[in-house]
Amino acid sequence: LEPPRKQAHATRVPQDSIQLDGHLDEGAWETAQPIVDFRQQEPTENGDPVDPMEVRIVFDETALWVGARMHAQHGGVQAPMSRRDVEGQAEYLQIELDTFLDHRTAYMFGVTASGVRLDHFHPTDNENDSD
Repeated sequence: LEPPRKQAHATRVPQDSIQLDGHLDEGAWETAQPIVDFRQQEPTENGDPVDPMEVRIVFDETALWVGARMHAQHGGVQAPMSRRDVEGQAEYLQIELDTFLDHRTAYMFGVTASGVRLDHFHPTDNENDSD
């Protein structure tokens, strides 16, 4: 029996209700449903997460906003600097969007703990195939 498909839902918020400052203290964040049922990819595929994480997604007329609260209970956060699009050994958050709803292609954007920006396109259903 296959588990139910997971879906994230974004909540519409009024224009200018989110301030891009790294703080999730605007009331608009409270209107979004938190996503908390994450699974590991590494080191154990589909394993329980070691540390808790909560992600909320909202949007307005001009942007998709992703807010995350991530906790590191077992040691510090790895945040070495690197070049753009290179996550290296840093901890990072990345969002992959299947905008064509074809279950094969995706646009990814993300950021490392040290602020390095990440983005690429997956033209096939292979996480190692990116442009």
